Amino acid sequence: MTSLTAAVAAARRDPGFAVLEGFHAVKHAVRFGADLVRLVTPDPAALAALAAGLAPDVAAVLETAEETGAEEFAALSAHPVPTPALAVARRPAFDPGVLDGGPGRLVLLDRPN
Repeated sequence: MTSLTAAVAAARRDPGFAVLEGFHAVKHAVRFGADLVRLVTPDPAALAALAAGLAPDVAAVLETAEETGAEEFAALSAHPVPTPALAVARRPAFDPGVLDGGPGRLVLLDRPN
């Protein structure tokens, strides 16, 4: 098991982290201020092209992805990751005060697929 594979496996078990699989999950997390601990891709050129076409606002962050082999990338998930990006991010602390009411609505997502 490589250090990358071990790090992703450890993040999956730790409630303080989230593993983001695929370009869209990563780009939205970055847009909402995610603290990415690790970002990997098997294909930097494809990731850059996706960013340029769909998310130029986060392209600079996505350009920092470390390259990994396609075989290792595939081993990071139990199912195929549809686009060439996978990240480990710190989960933000939950502030229970947001449930105290006030105007507007609150939507909580737990393990969206």
